[in-house]
Formats: sequence, C-alpha cells, structure tokens
Amino acid sequence: MTTRSLAGRTWLEVRAAILSPLVFATITLVVTVLHRDRFHFGADSENAMFAAWGWLVVYIVVPIVGWTLVALQWRVACTDRPRQHALPRSMEMTITAHGVVLAVLGVALLIVPLEVATYWPWALSELTGRAVGAWLVGISVAVLASASHDRKVLVPGLGSGLAFGVLQIIALARFSTDRVPETGQWVVDWSEPSAAVYLLFLVSFVVTSCLALFQSRAKTSIHQPAVDSI
Repeated sequence: MTTRSLAGRTWLEVRAAILSPLVFATITLVVTVLHRDRFHFGADSENAMFAAWGWLVVYIVVPIVGWTLVALQWRVACTDRPRQHALPRSMEMTITAHGVVLAVLGVALLIVPLEVATYWPWALSELTGRAVGAWLVGISVAVLASASHDRKVLVPGLGSGLAFGVLQIIALARFSTDRVPETGQWVVDWSEPSAAVYLLFLVSFVVTSCLALFQSRAKTSIHQPAVDSI
C-alpha cells in the first residue's frame, strides 16, 4: 500500500496509505502500554530487551510524527478532485460492508478481547486478541478510505486488503492440521461455526477486492487516451 502510494501527488491519493498505518501504530502503542508487563523491557537477555525497547520506540515515534504531519495537511485548504471511472454503487457498498465488519471485529477485540476470543477460530490471549484487533481496525481504515473512489485511490487500499485476505487464507491452510503441543487441540478449530464464517469472509473479501481492482483497471484502460498530449 505504501509503495503504491509513493506515486501519489494529492492527499486523496495517499491518505489511505498514511491513515491506515497511523491508526494501527497508535492502537498498538496503547495495547503495548496496557500490557507492558508482557514485554521484555527488563529481561536478562539483551536481545529480548533491545527488541522490546526498539518496539516501543517505533510505536511512539511513528504516531507522533505521523499525526503531526496529518494535522499540518488538514490545515491546507484543498478539495478532493471529482471521481473518474468510479465503481458501480453495489460494489462500493459491498467493499464498504467488508470494511465495516473488519472495523467492528477489531473494536470488539480491543474492548473485550477475551469475550470475543471464545468465538474466535483459534486461541487468543488478551494481548494477542488486542493485537489482532489493531490490525483489523488499521486495515478497515484503508478499505473504507478507498472504497468510494476511482482507481488511483482504490488500488493502494484494496491492494493491501487483498494481500491481507490472501495471506490469512494461506495461514489458515498452513496451520489447519497442527495441534497445540500442551493440550493436543487443533490450532484452528474447524468444528466451530466461526471458523467457516471467518474463511467465507476472507474468500468474499478477496473475490470482491479482485473484481473491484479488475473493473477499475478495465475502466481506466477504456478511457485512457492512446497518446498523451503535451
């Protein structure tokens, strides 16, 4: 998402790539502070202690610098350009619905992680539940920020969402036959309806993202002039 947005020259084209990781980093900082006893800030291992303090520094510096730059940007008087080659309304609504589901799940994991964990396809602790919640909210920001715009805005946000969905499916496949050594239970409990629902959501998200990206590319190609005027 960030790499694709490097070519952007307007706030509209880069805001998803800026706001999404900023929201994620800010939430992760809060989660780290809440669960600071679980981090190796005073560990005997120098490597572990260095990793913990390095983690904390990153998640302090990124939000401070990032939100400062965003505040400066918001002070600039500007308007969004008109949309070109927008997606069909039904597809916009479908993408938005996926983003809302991610946001709701993420917020629920942040607020009541252990309660949500009882329905999650794999075991989550309070810390790991909130860590997953931070990711889901961050990705939802990218999806929602790009859902109702044209290709230049759409590709970074949905491209990252597509990568998330594909990699999640790969992770489920990778651990689908593994068991937890201590308990002998399956890592992914496929007997729970939540596992099937989670997988169906990922497949739906991937398919919708692919269709939206393909359609936006096709529309752009149709309307692209053969020779650029100078």
